[in-house]
Amino acid sequence: MKNYIIIFLMFFLSNSIVKAQSMNNPMYNDSVIWRNARAIQIQLKCSDTQVQQLFLAGKQRKLQLDSISGFAATKEQQAGYMVMINQQYFQQLKHILTPSQWEIFRIDEKKRRDTVIENLRRQGIIIPNPPQDGL
Repeated sequence: MKNYIIIFLMFFLSNSIVKAQSMNNPMYNDSVIWRNARAIQIQLKCSDTQVQQLFLAGKQRKLQLDSISGFAATKEQQAGYMVMINQQYFQQLKHILTPSQWEIFRIDEKKRRDTVIENLRRQGIIIPNPPQDGL
C-alpha cells in the first residue's frame, strides 16, 4: 500500500507540472511526447516508423494518466491505475522496439527507477516492494 502512495506522489508531481505548463502552452503535451520519442530514437537508433509508434503510445499514456485525476477514487486506487497504465505502456514499447532495443531501454529505465527509489530512501521514504511496471 505504501508503494502505491509513493508512486502516486511521483506521478502526481510530474502530472501537476505538465498540467501547469500545458495550460500556458496547448502544444506542450505533444511537444513533450515528441521530445521523449526522439530521445528514445537517438538512444536506441529507432526507425521513423518506430518513432511514430512511440509518439502514439506516449500520447495514449498521457491521456490515460490525465483522465485519472477526474476519477472519484482514493489515492491508493489512483496509484493502482497509474501502475496499470504504465504496465500497458511498457508492453506497447516492448512490441514497438526490437528485442535488443527493448533490453537497452529496460535496463536504462530500471536504472532511472532505482535512482528515484534511492533518492526517496535517502529522504526517509522506504518503498518495500516497488512495482516493476512490466520492466
